[in-house]
Amino acid sequence: MKKLFALCLAAVVALGLAACGGSTSSSAAASEPGTSDAASSAAASVAAAGKDPANCKIGVIQLTEHVALDAARDGFIDALVEAGFNRENIDVQNAQGEIPNCATIATKFVNDKVDLILAVATPAEQAAAQAARLTRVAPQVVVTGVTGIGGGRYIGCVGAARGGEGYAVKTPLQPRMFHGTGDIFAAVLVGRILRGNVPQAAVQAAAAFVAECIRQTPEGADERLGVWLENALPKLRQE
Repeated sequence: MKKLFALCLAAVVALGLAACGGSTSSSAAASEPGTSDAASSAAASVAAAGKDPANCKIGVIQLTEHVALDAARDGFIDALVEAGFNRENIDVQNAQGEIPNCATIATKFVNDKVDLILAVATPAEQAAAQAARLTRVAPQVVVTGVTGIGGGRYIGCVGAARGGEGYAVKTPLQPRMFHGTGDIFAAVLVGRILRGNVPQAAVQAAAAFVAECIRQTPEGADERLGVWLENALPKLRQE
């Protein structure tokens, strides 16, 4: 089972592109410009799948209550209705400001077999919806590099399990971008899984180690050459 998880995890990036283009489920950002165009695109997508928009079930995830987000959500729903969707089939769920709730809500929508999952646009919500949707392809999914958390002060990862609850981890955002950090994250993640860690703990360990690698790399170091991994290895061994 651990090896299967590792293989699925390695394949999910490639498979995710194909899955996101599937006709059975789509996601859209409600706060992006052109909500009417986005709603029309959603209608065209379900029509191409041979479904009547009026009979489609739609799940809408909103991270928190906010005047701008509320307006974006209402405007998008109105545009969906104008495009032929039934307002009574639109289920709006609020995550109450908790990112893990976004993944949990998205997973519920997938289990309920909704036809569309829409995120009132924040990067965290979109990542949660994507992770939950990709559990149709792999039993465990992790989306990394999620920004916009805590007013932009954090960067995080959002995970989802097929038939289970979602989760999220975060580390303080460091405004530096090094080559190779994704490889380090994947190596620690798979290593932790093979040692028996549950996925959320493995993701937390991997994210924390990458953050430590960046902290240990001197200012002015060439980002193209990657982080100074050796300086952070004692932390990995301690854990």
